[in-house]
This record gives sequence, C-alpha cells and structure tokens, in this order.
Amino acid sequence: MKILLVFPPMLGEERYGKLARAGSYLPPLGLLYLAGVLEKQHDVKIVDGSVLNITVDDMRDEIRSW
Repeated sequence: MKILLVFPPMLGEERYGKLARAGSYLPPLGLLYLAGVLEKQHDVKIVDGSVLNITVDDMRDEIRSW
C-alpha cells in the first residue's frame, strides 16, 4: 500500500500567532514516527511543506501525483 504523510506549508505566524518569533521549527516528529513503523510493510512518503517551501497548490499536485 502507498501511504503519503503530509505536513502542510505553514508560516510561523500561522503556526504560533503572536509567539512566532519564539516558536521552534522542528520536523514533524509524529509523522516521522508513523513513517518509521509503516515503512516496514508499506511504501511511505513524507511531504513537509514548510521545509520544501511549497505552496498549497504545489502540495495538492504532490498529493495527486503520489
């Protein structure tokens, strides 16, 4: 089975609001943990929109292509 795990593109202000300057930008650890377990039996891909610096439209295209 093919599984795509998606972390949508978000700006710091969208994620943390007024605390954007104090917020950290860690990888989506929950998705990484899930992928680590799932990849033993499935074809897994993670798309981190924040790291890739892509738009919502780019994310939609990535989902469709997978």
